[in-house]
Amino acid sequence: MAAGGFTGPAAALDGQFGLLDVVAGAHKKPERLDAALGENFEVLHTTVKMYPCCAIVLPALEAIVKLRKNHGLRRR
Repeated sequence: MAAGGFTGPAAALDGQFGLLDVVAGAHKKPERLDAALGENFEVLHTTVKMYPCCAIVLPALEAIVKLRKNHGLRRR
């Protein structure tokens, strides 16, 4: 999108109502945003969601998948 000319607010991360303000509130530490820039890549420690739903539903979906696999259950 940036290559196409799209821009965004300069303070989207550390400004008022920015990501840090919304997520961390009074406990925010904007100086940590780039403390290890180019050294630590947190994206390497993430996972992919198996199902497009909120996290609270995931255990039930996993149980359904296991029941179908282990007991041959099928939809009607």
